[in-house]
Amino acid sequence: MNVNPEYFLTDKADRLFADWNDQSVSKSRLLALLERKLALGIALEKWTRAGVWVLSRGDSGFPKTWKEKLKSTSPIVIYGIGSPELLSERYVAVVGSRDSGVDELTLASSIGSIVSNQGIGIVSGGARGVDETAMLGTLKSGGFSVGILTDSLIKKSTSSLYRNYIQDNKLLLILSYYPEAGFNAGNAMNRNKLIYAMADFAIVVKSDTSGGTWEGAKENLKHHWAPLWVCKSSSKGNQDIVRLGAQWLPEGKPLNIKELSSDSVGRKENGLFPGI
Repeated sequence: MNVNPEYFLTDKADRLFADWNDQSVSKSRLLALLERKLALGIALEKWTRAGVWVLSRGDSGFPKTWKEKLKSTSPIVIYGIGSPELLSERYVAVVGSRDSGVDELTLASSIGSIVSNQGIGIVSGGARGVDETAMLGTLKSGGFSVGILTDSLIKKSTSSLYRNYIQDNKLLLILSYYPEAGFNAGNAMNRNKLIYAMADFAIVVKSDTSGGTWEGAKENLKHHWAPLWVCKSSSKGNQDIVRLGAQWLPEGKPLNIKELSSDSVGRKENGLFPGI
């Protein structure tokens, strides 16, 4: 039977488990969870008042790139604050370490600004450092951005950094977990695939040899979600990501979205950002 998530909130949902015999999750456990519909309704009302919308994988507005690249591993449900129409735009992923220096942050901001002039958005993780700086770089230049968070969706949407951009339909914050969830390292790692799978191509500004940026880059190289470029740096993390199969980001020539989005472009000498 093909059903949408909404079906589980109806009085008919228990019919789905008439012949359930999975020993890892008992039928009684599933039915008990379904009885929490009232609590879910109260939570949804609270979230709606805070501006949160909910989208399932079966809805037409769900990101097509996730369905195509991630298939069954894409989220079943996502929560968002901001214009859901931004999910259908094109994006460049820009990621990097929280503890980046002034030069890396300046570069991240410049990339965000230049990308906005090409009519493309920035998708990142919204974390302190490179992620946040790249997003703000494109927003301050009149562009648009998606932040795929790991926690605190409602709290972060009220931040003075983001509030006006959300109201202007330039910024969308999304979360694939409970909207009021706190930080969880596992969730942080798992959201990396959502960032890469939404992008035409990805840029690593600064990476250590461990942590979220490092693990996300390795996972992307393994699954080929997006062509991966790395900013030239003496950072060992950046150098090791290139050794694993990424390409150095060329310098000195104009942006060429088509070439940078191609899986074979790493073998060509084509530049990206003039003057950086």
